[in-house]
Amino acid sequence: MTANQLIFGEPLFTRISRERKATDPRVRPMVAAFYEHLHMKCLTWTVEGNHAKAILAAGFTSEQVNACYDYLLTDSFWKDKDITLITIRKKIAWWVKRGRPAVAVQADGAQRDKRAAKLRRFEAMEKEWRGEAEHGYE
Repeated sequence: MTANQLIFGEPLFTRISRERKATDPRVRPMVAAFYEHLHMKCLTWTVEGNHAKAILAAGFTSEQVNACYDYLLTDSFWKDKDITLITIRKKIAWWVKRGRPAVAVQADGAQRDKRAAKLRRFEAMEKEWRGEAEHGYE
């Protein structure tokens, strides 16, 4: 017996075992179906699983996730970007609110093009400030 047990009647450090949370049985099939739809292999099961849990908790199905992914591919902004369950989690409620369209409206693309042009102008100014710009008045 240690001094701590003699004085207080219990050990100084007690090992508290935490029970593992039961995983949702729908998560793994959802992540697997999403990556099968992408024809890719999932590399980050933990991160994707957490976002899949949040999507399932919000009441969405695997079919809705795949349909939202297909919709984002038709959008001019998203077509050349990597789309993961993180992106789907952020966009699926917006997609459902818009009535689950199958194809992106090009007006959205025009707004995004304006933002992209503004960003290009800013990047050009930033290069000029750094002295990296190639302008004709040197």
